[in-house]
Amino acid sequence: MSNADKLQPNGSNFAVWELMMRERALEIFSNPTWYTKPCVDPVQEQIGQSLLLATVDSNMHRSMLRQPNCLEMFAYLNSRFFTVTRGEQLSCWDRLINLKMSDFSSSAEAVTKLYETLDDFISYGLDINRETIGGLALQSSIEPGTELRKEVDRRVEQDLGGSSKTLSKKAVTPDQILKHIDIVKRQLDLGPSRANTFSSSLPQARQSAVAISDQAREFYDPQTWDTQSEQVEGLATTGPQCWNCRLTDHLLSKCRLPRRADFDRPPSTFNAI
Repeated sequence: MSNADKLQPNGSNFAVWELMMRERALEIFSNPTWYTKPCVDPVQEQIGQSLLLATVDSNMHRSMLRQPNCLEMFAYLNSRFFTVTRGEQLSCWDRLINLKMSDFSSSAEAVTKLYETLDDFISYGLDINRETIGGLALQSSIEPGTELRKEVDRRVEQDLGGSSKTLSKKAVTPDQILKHIDIVKRQLDLGPSRANTFSSSLPQARQSAVAISDQAREFYDPQTWDTQSEQVEGLATTGPQCWNCRLTDHLLSKCRLPRRADFDRPPSTFNAI
């Protein structure tokens, strides 16, 4: 493995690296989520640690070796680089409820895809239980593209990405989402003029949508962007990345997530999907 393919100290290729580790874990341990569970086999533990250290930049070895086992090593890297978005969780939910046997050549293939999708919830920081399923079902039941859906999505994303761990856990529950739905409905009922206040709560610095071509969005790189705005300077990663979700493992045309509310301006770390 070349140094460029290893997990970089700035986390710019974390999404690609995490996918690679899932594939390696499937090959070696027959479980793509092996690194997210405690290991009781000392031989497997040694193999897992060696694989982790071999696939990350050597500058991170010291901090990783402070962790007692593979599970803690992987959790450390996730906490350092992985940013969960509600858009990714909802997209995973959409794939799950729209799974059809007719799309697969065999039942075994369908079951494999089902398990992969369920495992994805773990990757997106979401345990499957009564509360999380209820939250996903409630939020996804709102008509896509409506002002209600856009504002509720923004508020849930804001709760999920906040500094409060307590609020972050509550963000995906039906009770918390229902509170946002009720508040937004009341504001929308006050009329269009009040609904416009939603946009005023977003950062005011905007890039003109007219000036941004489809090609510029497709090959977006914050380092070469001609306007050094606060949003661009706030990006955690550099190099080509998706205009919609900021991930570096694909470009806009390959993005499977719903368009973020402020699609007309460059993405930023504090700009939720």
